[in-house]
Order: sequence, then structure tokens, then C-alpha cells
Amino acid sequence: MDKDKIKEIAQAQVKNQKWNAFMQQISDAAVRTGKIAHATFELTALCTLQCKMCYVRLDKETADKIGPMRTAKEWIDMARQFRDSGGLTILLTGGEAMMRPDFLEIYEEISKMGLFVTVFTNGTTITDEVIEMFRKRPPALIGLTLYGASEETYQRTTGVKGFENAVKGMDRLLTIPNLHIDVRFTACTLNYMDYEKVQELVEARGLVLSYDVADMASVRGAVSEGRALRLNLEQREQIRKHLQKVSAPILDAMHKEMERMPKKELPNTSYLTPIEVKKNKKVEDPLEERRLHCRAAAFGVYIAYDGRMYPCDTFSEPYFTEPFKEGFVSAYQRLQEIAREILVPESCMKCKNIDVCGPCAARLIAEKEACAREGVACSFDPI
Repeated sequence: MDKDKIKEIAQAQVKNQKWNAFMQQISDAAVRTGKIAHATFELTALCTLQCKMCYVRLDKETADKIGPMRTAKEWIDMARQFRDSGGLTILLTGGEAMMRPDFLEIYEEISKMGLFVTVFTNGTTITDEVIEMFRKRPPALIGLTLYGASEETYQRTTGVKGFENAVKGMDRLLTIPNLHIDVRFTACTLNYMDYEKVQELVEARGLVLSYDVADMASVRGAVSEGRALRLNLEQREQIRKHLQKVSAPILDAMHKEMERMPKKELPNTSYLTPIEVKKNKKVEDPLEERRLHCRAAAFGVYIAYDGRMYPCDTFSEPYFTEPFKEGFVSAYQRLQEIAREILVPESCMKCKNIDVCGPCAARLIAEKEACAREGVACSFDPI
């Protein structure tokens, strides 16, 4: 990559970091005060792809059994309740949110409320109508996930030949000036070998690639083979080292850009956790080590397609409330009480591999339930 291109990407990344830092300040204030700041709306659990490792996607038959999707009118009203309770940022996701025929209606009405709206997509649903709407009312961020660098890999990983459509969708989004696009590669054993080509494809478009590891056990009845498709530590390290190497010149250019900035303009992307808040207030808690160390329900919520509100997208029953029945504010307040009682399984705390799967309570609870359901042992790689 030539120097001018590196500088261009670095400048865009510094701008994005400023935005991220601004969002961080909002969420930190929410964590500190116990107020709501963010909501995720899962508009549908259905998707244009059938990713074998997806921990939330449902097939239509299962989704219909669990409960019907909420209407556009209901989602718009819920967004209004969220805003009126002090909310500022909202994520529209799925499944694939934009496969809903009424997505643009939902998006436009929510964007009129003055909320910062983010949309997650796999890129296969970016129509001319979507581009027209995003030009008219640009989202704060588009999160676009790629699953490989060929139709063959997409077929193997997602069950669909969606590569060409995904790239076309990304290229369409790039026609919108100054649109903040975050491109990530979700890796599992079926597609991780494409990571270099995916990175090259993204870099050629002046974007920076990040990556996620698909290793969550399924939640809320999802159809998933995620546990069987986990990368081992060597494979993860392989991807991490490559992306670290190719991003080094960009990071260096970003540091040079920031050195020229006034100190007050430098982005601060550190964040506050509920545990830190408790420590600052000198609250003693003998179960602190087993409680939620993330910010689930501390500043935001996840509302699933059927209307249930969870602390985040990785929780299942019984950790939910019902905002469409009791109203947003009441549901959020009750959910905070529920979240305060959620504990990491005691058996996980004693496990030698706890540092591999991390302290995420939702992740560990889902894993333990999957072990019981499937009659097999935890499959996280030991260090």
C-alpha cells in the first residue's frame, strides 16, 4: 500500500476513533449514573445467510414457535419510549435486519427521533432503496460482516453463495460520502484460511478489517454448530499476527496524526465497568468475582425479535423482561435487578481454562447449558 493511501486510511481511522470516544463518554456516564443509553433491536431472527456457527439465527419454523416478530409500529413506539427514557444510541440488527420489507419504514421513523442509529448487516440486502435512504439519513455506523473471500467459502460457511452480493453491498455503501463503515471477518474452522484475502479485499477499498471468533454456544433456540467449529489457539494467533502486521503502518500513521492534534482533541477509548463503579463507591461484595464484569444491562439492553428484553444478545431464559407488555422503563428497571443477581457458574470459576473463555457470564452459562443439552464436555481449548 502506498504512503498516500496509508495516510488516507489513518486519517479516517482517527476520525472514527473520535466518534468511538464520544460514544464511550455517553456509555460511561450511563454506567456511572445507572441510566439507559443504548438499545439493540433484533428486528428479525431470520437471515439471508445460514451461517453454521451463528449463535442467534433461527429458522422460520423455530422462530414461529417461539413467537411472532413485532410489527414496525411496535418497534417505532418502543424506540420512542427508549428515547423518552434518556436513550441516545440504537442498533438495528438481526438475523439480517434489512431483509424485513418494512425495514426502511422502521429505520426512517427511528432516525427522525434524533437517535444515533447503527445498522449491522452481512451486505447482501443493500438495495438501491437502502442506499437512497442512507444518503438521505446516514446512520452513525454500519457494521458489515464478511465470511470469506470466495463463493466456495461462503457456500461452505453460510450455506449460501453470498460472497458476490456481500461485496457489491459493501461497494454500494462506499458510494455514500463520509459513511462510517466497520468491516469485520467472523472466523471459524470453515473459513479462517481466507483471512489474508479478506483483509486484502477490504484494504483495497480503503478500509480496516477487524475480526471476531465465532465460538459462542447457541442461545434462545438458535440453529448452530458453533461449538464444533471453534478455532484453536494457534489458528486465532495466526489471524491476529497477520492483521497486526498489515495494520502496523496504519497505526504508525495514526499515531503521527494524533501527535499533531491538540491534547483536548485526542480520543480516549477507555471505558468504565460496573465493577469499577462499585469499587469507587467502596461497595463490598463477596460475590463480586462471579458477577457481570461487562456492561450488560448497565447502560444498554437487547430486545429480541419476539419482544423479550435481555441484558445482551448472548443471554437466554430466564434472564429477560417484556417491554412490549410492561413498557420500556419498567422492563429496564426490572432487568437491572435481574442482572445484579446473575453469577458465573461456580464450576467455571474453578476450571483451569477460565482464562480461555473469559469471565463473560452469558458465554459461560450458554456453554454449560450446551454441555448438558448435548451430553459433551466444554470444548474451549486449554492454554
